[in-house]
Amino acid sequence: MRASFAALEGKTVLCGNVKLMERNNIDLSGYHGTPGSTEVLLALDGRFLGHIDIADTVKSDAKQRHRPHEGAGSAHGHADR
Repeated sequence: MRASFAALEGKTVLCGNVKLMERNNIDLSGYHGTPGSTEVLLALDGRFLGHIDIADTVKSDAKQRHRPHEGAGSAHGHADR
């Protein structure tokens, strides 16, 4: 993930992952991540503000939607000769 740095009304804003916060000495002692999601953390003037978790739920019909078309070759090398 790329990090974002910005100045807002004379204050420094950081937006990125845990590594970015750690590199900038942001205290994350109150932060608890969410497994299975992409986390975007926010800090303002060296103080952790919060985080946004981004996750996508796999739909129940996902396997059927991505099935190869009948009659077409597959990744396993099946082909009509």
